[in-house]
Amino acid sequence: MKVAIHQPQYLPWLGYFDKMAQVDCFVVLDNVQFKKNEWQNRNRIKAASGWQWLTVPVLHRFPQRISEVRVNHRAAWPRKHLQALLSSYSGTPFFEVHRPFFEEVYAREWARLAELNLATLRYLVEALGNDQSARDTVLTLVLEAQFSMHPLTTFAEAAAAIRRTDDVLNSGANVATIDSVFAARGISSLGSISDFPYAYLRILHTFPDDLDMQLKVSSTSSPLCTVNIWDPNYTPPFSAPDLVGYVDLTGACDSFLPPTASQPWFLEVRDTWAADVGTIEEFEIVLPGPQRCLAADVPIAIPDADGFVYSVVDCSAVVGPYPASDLDGDGFAGETEAHVGTGPLDPCGNDGWPADLEPNNTLDIGDSGSFLFPLRADGSFSKFKHPVPDPDDPDIERWDIEPSAEIDIGDAGALLFGVMGNPPMFGGEPAFGRVCPFPP
Repeated sequence: MKVAIHQPQYLPWLGYFDKMAQVDCFVVLDNVQFKKNEWQNRNRIKAASGWQWLTVPVLHRFPQRISEVRVNHRAAWPRKHLQALLSSYSGTPFFEVHRPFFEEVYAREWARLAELNLATLRYLVEALGNDQSARDTVLTLVLEAQFSMHPLTTFAEAAAAIRRTDDVLNSGANVATIDSVFAARGISSLGSISDFPYAYLRILHTFPDDLDMQLKVSSTSSPLCTVNIWDPNYTPPFSAPDLVGYVDLTGACDSFLPPTASQPWFLEVRDTWAADVGTIEEFEIVLPGPQRCLAADVPIAIPDADGFVYSVVDCSAVVGPYPASDLDGDGFAGETEAHVGTGPLDPCGNDGWPADLEPNNTLDIGDSGSFLFPLRADGSFSKFKHPVPDPDDPDIERWDIEPSAEIDIGDAGALLFGVMGNPPMFGGEPAFGRVCPFPP
């Protein structure tokens, strides 16, 4: 039996429910010490002007347990929370279905914080569905789809990302259902996706304005590229505790993606002023497509008024449907793609998919035939037996998809057999005769 334990949170995020879906028994742990202004009594929603905090004011004394913490009703927080939800989500699909619940929750005077959190948790679990298998599928698709789209994406782009994720994870087994669900609400799931690389950070710190943070590529002392993230600020207004968010890497060191063991990415952090400490809790490089690379060295303590500490991502720890050796799922390892000149993060098209030798975003007879025709002037086959490299054919490496000293039958056969011929992006099924599942 798998068991998970977590403190009750206020309007928990999707990852909380994913944790529940992974286990046979989920324990809500409310007999441990309450931590004010973490996720137990507050959360954030996406408003028109950006992130907006919803905080439940509480009455507590250190070191009270969560179950003992009382809600402070001297502040008019229920009305403010309901109004914030109405302003941000009243025009979104499904909101009217759930609106009566939230109106009822905020009309009630809750005595204890744990009671409020448990009530909303139970409702949200039911809202996600009673069919455990279906709920698991929905949670997986939604959670994984967020890494294939812009964090500020539209509903249509999110629908397309969920559809693409099902193509990748389930060979499109649920696309008909996905299309019909979104179409019923006037949303097309057949459009494009605004995808881009970004760094995701979660840093706990009691006074983040003390922090100095950068991303560095390859080296901490002589980096190939640097992205400035956060500068110290010693004048009001000051930031709220903790930093959670993303840094867009488009045009900012993205030519050095993906991180590798020989060229890792570093998150450099230091505290510049006395009296506050913190930790680097999460550091990820989210790549274009469904893959993300995680720092395996977190949490890392940020000492008070001391030197830099570093967290590193080298894509040895990867979350996504593809292995770390093949981050775009096209069946070709990153080293092979570097050799033939295709993009290791681009699964399709002549510039991304090594198998697409005759550019049409499809693996077909034209690609395999390109090893044979057109014939050379001496009547021999076009590519076979060419040395690699070949001074008479500077592009010959493009056909050397099983790298060796010459083009041979192994290169042609790789289009049909093994991982290259049955790549992860097709669920391990034969790629021959199929169109690449993404735009070139």
